[in-house]
Amino acid sequence: MKQETTLCFTGYRTSKIIRTNNSPNLIEGISINLEKTIQSFYNQGYNTFISGMSEGFDMLAAEVVIKLRVKHPEIKLILAIPFMGQESTYSQQDKNRYDFIYKSANDTLFSSNTYHNRAFLDRNDYMLERSSAIICYYDGQSGGTMYTYNRAVKRNMIIVNLCV
Repeated sequence: MKQETTLCFTGYRTSKIIRTNNSPNLIEGISINLEKTIQSFYNQGYNTFISGMSEGFDMLAAEVVIKLRVKHPEIKLILAIPFMGQESTYSQQDKNRYDFIYKSANDTLFSSNTYHNRAFLDRNDYMLERSSAIICYYDGQSGGTMYTYNRAVKRNMIIVNLCV
């Protein structure tokens, strides 16, 4: 994958997204903004999109990529999974979504076979190293999204924050 035509996603789990804004249409609005933003990047030559497959923003972004691939079959979805069994604590509905995305991906990479303290951060570093741009949902809350956002800033990456 060419770094200059690849971007990755980072954002919160659903519970963290709705913690500060419990609008009934919030997730649908994020999905619509994701589709417009991904389409815009595609129009600029981006064709490879990396999702970390965490529940929430990551999986939503992956689903939008799959949807856009119907119109643009050359789009590639790469999954950067932090460890085998990441989805084991997800709800049954999210496990089903995870399975669909997993089967629909062009490629899947595991950072580790088992969970360890840096599993998510190593996954995030992997995605950033292979991307020139990032689409995020970040409002300043601490955690993995903050880590990834700050690393993207230090790398002078193109950053589009959908949480505005």
